[in-house]
Amino acid sequence: MTNESPRAPPAAPAASGQAATDIAKPTRPDPQRLRLTDLIDLETLQAIQDGFAQLARAAASIRDAEGRLVTQPSRSHRFCEILGGPMHDNEACRASNYAAAAAAAAEGRDTPVKYVCHAGLTQYAATIRLENRVLGTVVLGDLPERPVSREEVADLARRHGVSEEDLARAAAELPLFSEPEMRAAVSFLQLLANTLTRLCYQQALLREHIEELTFLSETSRLLSP
Repeated sequence: MTNESPRAPPAAPAASGQAATDIAKPTRPDPQRLRLTDLIDLETLQAIQDGFAQLARAAASIRDAEGRLVTQPSRSHRFCEILGGPMHDNEACRASNYAAAAAAAAEGRDTPVKYVCHAGLTQYAATIRLENRVLGTVVLGDLPERPVSREEVADLARRHGVSEEDLARAAAELPLFSEPEMRAAVSFLQLLANTLTRLCYQQALLREHIEELTFLSETSRLLSP
C-alpha cells in the first residue's frame, strides 16, 4: 500500500455574482476633472489653430486655464520669438499669458478680453468652457496698435539681453491691427472651439451610456440561472 499525499479538493467555480463583479463598470466623464486634450486630440486643435491663424493673419495659440501653452504657437512673429523664444516661454511672456488667461476666465465673462503684453503688443483672449468650467483660452493677436518706437525697442532689448538692431527690424515687420477685425476673429475661434468641445463631450457621454448598457446586459446574463 502506497502512502499518497492527500490531494486538495478542486476549487469551487466562481459564483455568477462574483463573475459579474469582474466586469469593469464604466466611469462617467467628470467635467470638473477633464482637460481640453481629453476631449479634442492635440493634432485637431493644432490644425484648427494653424488654419485660423492663416485666415486671420495674426498669431494664435491655445492655452490651458493657467495660461500654459497647449498647442504650438501659429504664425508667430519674429519679434516675439526674439524676446520669448519659439514657445514664448520666458518669465515675462509667461506672466503676461497668465494674466491674459486669468482676465478671460473671470467669472461670468464670455466675451473676448483685450490685453496688452509686457512687450506692448495687444492680444485678445477668450475662454473655452464646459459646464461653466474653464478648460482653456484661445489667444489671438500679438500685434501693436501703433508702430513700436525705437525707444521702446531699445528698452526691451536692454531688459531681455537681445540685439537692439535685430529687434528693431522685427518690430518694423509687425503689421498693425484692426480692433473690430481682431474681436470678430477671436470670437469666431472661441465659438468654434467651444462647439467642438461640447460635441466631443456629448460623444464621450454617449460612449459612456453605451458602455453602461453593455455592462448591465452582461451582468444580467451572468446572474441569470
